[in-house]
Amino acid sequence: MSECRLVELAAHWADLHHPASQPPVEKRLPGAEQGRQLGGDGTPEVLEFAAAEFGARTEISLWFCPRLDGGCAGSAAPVAGAVATGS
Repeated sequence: MSECRLVELAAHWADLHHPASQPPVEKRLPGAEQGRQLGGDGTPEVLEFAAAEFGARTEISLWFCPRLDGGCAGSAAPVAGAVATGS
């Protein structure tokens, strides 16, 4: 898989796993996932297990995934969102 495609997938994954995507019922459960900011200042939050789930799906190490998701959430996610909506 090319690096460019991997960044696109990580950005899409981050969009799908925004804390607002979590059903309200799940938010109240003990041990429920919380939103985490994986990137630098200004990057949107993603659900805390999103990086591990992305790593399992793409067979990438858990060390690399949060860094990839964090970078994607801050830079590529708006682009991926615009592409998905046709903007």
